[in-house]
Amino acid sequence: MFRNHAISTHGTQMWLQKFLLGLLILKACITRMPTVFLTNGTGYKCAYSIDNKFLSGIYTTKGRSQALNELLHESSKYVKKGDYVLAYDWYSAL
Repeated sequence: MFRNHAISTHGTQMWLQKFLLGLLILKACITRMPTVFLTNGTGYKCAYSIDNKFLSGIYTTKGRSQALNELLHESSKYVKKGDYVLAYDWYSAL
């Protein structure tokens, strides 16, 4: 009597584990999609990251990555912690 209950509980646990693993994989795929930065339909070319601790996991094209890395490097000479920066969300050069 107790053995049959243990077998059915094990089967339920296996099903639940597979279901949760599937949800985790689906979530990983969905959350990865928005991290492509301003791709304009070129998501497959987005293999270059931006060198900044706040932008880890953001991938973009080679040209944009180089431009953003240069912008961040050069702006660090002029912008210090606590400074206000006025920026617009679309830079045609990037």
